[in-house]
Amino acid sequence: MLGMLGSRALTGQITAEYLSNPRSDAETCRAGLARLQVDADTLSAARRDPTTLLAFVELHIEQGARLQESGIDIGVATSIVGIRSFFLSFSGQAAHAGTMPMSCRADALLGASDFVQKAQALVMEHFSPGVMNCGQIQVLPGAFNIVPGLAKVALEFRHASEEQLHEMQEAILAVATESAATHGLKLTIEASDRVAATPLSEHVLAAVEAAATRLELRHTRLISFAGHDTQVLASMVPSALIFVPSQRGISHNPQEYTHPPDVANGANILLHTLLELAARIDTRVR
Repeated sequence: MLGMLGSRALTGQITAEYLSNPRSDAETCRAGLARLQVDADTLSAARRDPTTLLAFVELHIEQGARLQESGIDIGVATSIVGIRSFFLSFSGQAAHAGTMPMSCRADALLGASDFVQKAQALVMEHFSPGVMNCGQIQVLPGAFNIVPGLAKVALEFRHASEEQLHEMQEAILAVATESAATHGLKLTIEASDRVAATPLSEHVLAAVEAAATRLELRHTRLISFAGHDTQVLASMVPSALIFVPSQRGISHNPQEYTHPPDVANGANILLHTLLELAARIDTRVR
């Protein structure tokens, strides 16, 4: 997976290194790019001149339940969280699960699972509202009767502050090191994707809020915990991100749903925000 590929191309952030380091299967990504006849050079040609852009505004479902639970129509994101991803490989010793005593094992999965539980408790206790996730574990050799010799964990964590992200990284990786040592394992840490935490333009946020007030829609400021194209465009042009309610906060799922009136509210807010920004075009307040 190569996140936000289009917006990275538009802002001139595509490099050969970025294309060669996806967060998921590298071979599949390379094959997909080859089918499209796309590489770093062709994607770089998509870059826009930032002087031709006044602002960027994105409309999206919240992907959370904060708006629905509070009965608020519109969310205005003040910032988008930074994301850091790592692959953690816990290496032990594969062995016959019947003949190797449990007290003598170097079980890679046991160490990895110990890490996952302790890291989650750490983040909840010390880094709220930051979040973490371990969304994939590859276990080898992978059989009923073999003690796992390798457990590779895909780790991701998010926070709205770069300072907090740095502190989270140090603390979480320290937990991984401790879990590996406790279970007699070797730990290998491989950095993957990294996205900086991004504050959004106060000027464009004010235009969104003016539009919401004009349309008599209840609105609130909040942090976006999901990555969006706005995060990339904000490096080039003043940007804002508008949310409409998600039912039960479900997204990336067939049950994802936003009621038609909320969709209409979002479309109207987007329209009136653009009109508000266009009315200010002569001032070019940045």
